[in-house]
Amino acid sequence: MKNKYFILSIIVILVFSLAGCSTTEGTDINEKVNSEIDYLDEQLVGMLNKLNNISFQKYMVVSEEINKDSATTSKEESGQSSIDESSEEQSNSSGESSGKTSGDSSSNESLNSESNSRKYSMKSNDIISRSDVIEWQNFNSDIENLYDTWSAITIDLYKKEINNNLILNFSTDLQNALDSIKAQDKNTTLVNLAKLYSYIPEFSSSINRENLKTNVLKTKSSLMNAYSLVDKADWESVQKELNNTEQNYIPILNDITSNKNKEYNINKAYILIKETQKSASDTNEDSFYINYRNLLQELEIIQG
Repeated sequence: MKNKYFILSIIVILVFSLAGCSTTEGTDINEKVNSEIDYLDEQLVGMLNKLNNISFQKYMVVSEEINKDSATTSKEESGQSSIDESSEEQSNSSGESSGKTSGDSSSNESLNSESNSRKYSMKSNDIISRSDVIEWQNFNSDIENLYDTWSAITIDLYKKEINNNLILNFSTDLQNALDSIKAQDKNTTLVNLAKLYSYIPEFSSSINRENLKTNVLKTKSSLMNAYSLVDKADWESVQKELNNTEQNYIPILNDITSNKNKEYNINKAYILIKETQKSASDTNEDSFYINYRNLLQELEIIQG
């Protein structure tokens, strides 16, 4: 009888142990997929912003190579002027001449050293004076990195039984984004990247349901859709997407009591949504980008 109870106890312990392992494994895969969602979020937002050279940093460090030719010309002109002004220097002793030659040699060595130098300075990174030049080579690296990580992310999404069509459609649209980047087509790339971003709240909803993170991602997705259309001056569509942005944000605003520590940011973000809508109504591109950047910063804080 004792053996019977002993065996029964062992079975009960094993059952609870296996159940605990299953729960731990489920928690781990959820955390992993959430980290992968954060990665896709960060990468796609970064790529979208770079297409218009928009950055959260107000200042950036700029390096500039010192021009060797201009420095040499300056030295030569200075030397010629000195010779013209003083005839006495031409009648100096051979010892003095030798010293001068040695000095010139040192000067040339100094010039050669300077030619390899770089000058660093702080430059304002404001919206109004941003550059229109797109560094497409950087996008080639970004999209390749996205391809490399997507194959691994796909496996985890399948483990969580995410809708197969979402995964397959993301892969198709990832190819479309690659093609438009390769063609250096800015407007199409903006739309393709915004479409890729629209899958992120879908993935989050499957893992987290309708929580704060999912609602912020939905808000950001409609904001990205609006942003992607500004360059084409399709202001009517921009306004429609911003209306969707407001609607997606309402659940966050209504649940502000559950996020008291972020109350200031939640209220500020809503004000910025209204300001961004006004910019679109006024068809003011610079104003839109300024409000867009500020709104995106607040949403990032709320998302945590």
